[in-house]
Amino acid sequence: MNETEALRVSALKPSRETMRELIEALRDGSGARGLVAIRGAHISGVSYYSIGAAGAEFLEDLAASGVRVRMRTTVNPGCADVHANPYGIDGGTIRNQRRIVESFRAIGAETTLSCTPYEGHRPSPGEHIAWAESSAVIYANSMLGARTNRESGISALAAAVTGKGPNYGMHVRGNRAPDVRVEVEVGDIDEAMAGALGYLLGTRFGSAIPFVSGVRFREMYKMKGLLAAASTAGPMPLIHVDGITAEIEWARRRAPEKAGHRIGMDEIEETREQLSCDSSEPDSILLGCPHLSIEEMKLITGMIGDGKFDKPVFIFTSREIGGLAKELGYVDVLERAGAAIVVDSCIMWSGLRALGLKRPATNSAKACFYLRNTMGLRPRLCNICECLRS
Repeated sequence: MNETEALRVSALKPSRETMRELIEALRDGSGARGLVAIRGAHISGVSYYSIGAAGAEFLEDLAASGVRVRMRTTVNPGCADVHANPYGIDGGTIRNQRRIVESFRAIGAETTLSCTPYEGHRPSPGEHIAWAESSAVIYANSMLGARTNRESGISALAAAVTGKGPNYGMHVRGNRAPDVRVEVEVGDIDEAMAGALGYLLGTRFGSAIPFVSGVRFREMYKMKGLLAAASTAGPMPLIHVDGITAEIEWARRRAPEKAGHRIGMDEIEETREQLSCDSSEPDSILLGCPHLSIEEMKLITGMIGDGKFDKPVFIFTSREIGGLAKELGYVDVLERAGAAIVVDSCIMWSGLRALGLKRPATNSAKACFYLRNTMGLRPRLCNICECLRS
């Protein structure tokens, strides 16, 4: 749910009947083959910066009407940690973000406030879900073999309330077959270059579904970055990567026989440079877009050792993963080095505005896109080691 969508739905009567009518309108408008039972939902449009006063009021009215979700429902990050505010974020922003979180809790949603719902519970292959976070949608379709379209915040909410969704797009197996075959001539690359590759795929192929061969890395955090960048650059819902993704055997039999497209290292490097718009000394380091997993927290902790940061470092993860990292001792190491662990929010965090940071280093191609185009910053895209040394 973005601000325009929030203003539109605020004119609707917040009720279960309205949610049902929305699902039926989506079914009719999409030409869907009826409805399909939805087993899980993930809702975007949680940040007060995104939905504003109109969206917050709609959610409060919906909760007051007695509407409740019918399945496990998780929610995206907000614009601030509603439990703590050590960075001078405007008090009104905190209060409004808290209103939104409390409304989701009242309707029965799990207030995970994370863009990686698959870290807590992974849907099964073939399971129909309604997820609205673009990076989670492409991850679920590609890596897990679950079935979800790229929902809006309001359509994911309607699916969570009704337990139904229109049966079209990625819910239909035949629509998941690859449209193009792409040979990548790079082998193993770091996560910054993997993100650049993903961004290039999304830019070049849009909503088409590629079958990609030639990728040699197996680290899941690199795949997560590649997929997130692809879905940022275009409306790509699914990528089949030979030897890695969930439906690869089925997809290989349906892919075009010959590669119609080839991507080499020069093109990927050029894309990385386009995303990395500032070569001057970074004034901060931002890691965790999408939110860091516990494996990534362990990796970063091992890289730091007994070192100290000489600039602000912000690490974004879910409250659940942050708690586990605390139990395992990773948070203590990170905080001793000077890093701040930010939960419940993401790189669109209001703390960055309050602190006035301008030139962050990040290993996320997706973060670079939003930091530059939405927040007006000048990010540098580099791998984790380079970020920590910058």
